[in-house]
Amino acid sequence: SVQGTYRGFTLTATISVVSVKTIEISVTTQTLTVGQKTQATAVLRDKDGAIITGPVVTWRSLDEDVASVSSSGVVTGLKPGVAQIFAYAEQRFSPNITITVIPPQ
Repeated sequence: SVQGTYRGFTLTATISVVSVKTIEISVTTQTLTVGQKTQATAVLRDKDGAIITGPVVTWRSLDEDVASVSSSGVVTGLKPGVAQIFAYAEQRFSPNITITVIPPQ
């Protein structure tokens, strides 16, 4: 906690640091047709396994030509192939998820 005194008044503030221990990600579908979109979601947990909300989650695709992923986790199939996506927050990384993009029918 942090304490401060001003003109005889003492204030105490308790600061709790929440740290992300693990990130689990999932998508509605791992196979997309070119042009199709799916929503990826991330669940952040602390060292006790409790779900944390608040830290900013950043999304990345390891092959942006095959599948892109927006800042809000929307994955878009761009061309046939395989891409890995992942999320990170507070220097913790999720496992990769494989997205397979197939040609339009």
